[in-house]
Amino acid sequence: MRTDDTGIGTLKLIQDPDEFCYGTDAVLLAKFAKLKEGLRVADLCTGNGAVAFMADAMYKSAYTLGVDINAHEIDLARETARLNGLSGHMEFIAKDVLELKNSAMFETFDAVLINPPYQEKGRGVSGENDARHLARFESSASLSDFFKVSAHILKPGGSLYMVHRPSRLVDLLSLSREARLEAKRLRMAAGHPGDAANIVLIQFVKGGGHELIIEPEYYVHD
Repeated sequence: MRTDDTGIGTLKLIQDPDEFCYGTDAVLLAKFAKLKEGLRVADLCTGNGAVAFMADAMYKSAYTLGVDINAHEIDLARETARLNGLSGHMEFIAKDVLELKNSAMFETFDAVLINPPYQEKGRGVSGENDARHLARFESSASLSDFFKVSAHILKPGGSLYMVHRPSRLVDLLSLSREARLEAKRLRMAAGHPGDAANIVLIQFVKGGGHELIIEPEYYVHD
């Protein structure tokens, strides 16, 4: 284990390098969300809680719930919450996201954040350990399931903020509309000006109208 300084205020994050450490996509997602203060927020596929903690440090939620199938990573998130004195309003549970699809959490969250596995279920052969494989490949839940769960737990007019790969953009837009989550803001990210985009960030609104704003591209190294 190691404890890293995130550079966001005094926030420190406990991570296990043998499993999976947060990357640029997590930082960009937290920044892209632009949440109002005092919301109820759910972070699905939370891992060690990186996105949840960074978003809370930036926007001060009333309550944040992190959910992940990996119990070890959830234990690390709980330790990070204690380390930073955030246990009073941040909770982390080890649970398959699919279990939320018909749960009592129906329409109880203002916002959902999700940095899901990018690779489709059944694609490729992994030589990674189980934790890294779970972080990279869809397991029990598919991209469609993530949208359905988000639609179930979001209040009407609530927002889902997702980071993914541009290669899945058609799937993202079609599957989200099937779940009544309308894409409202979209922003690409690339390493440098002139590079092909390798990250897409999208805000979806539950029951939103048909209007999509394309925002200026992020450059990670500028």
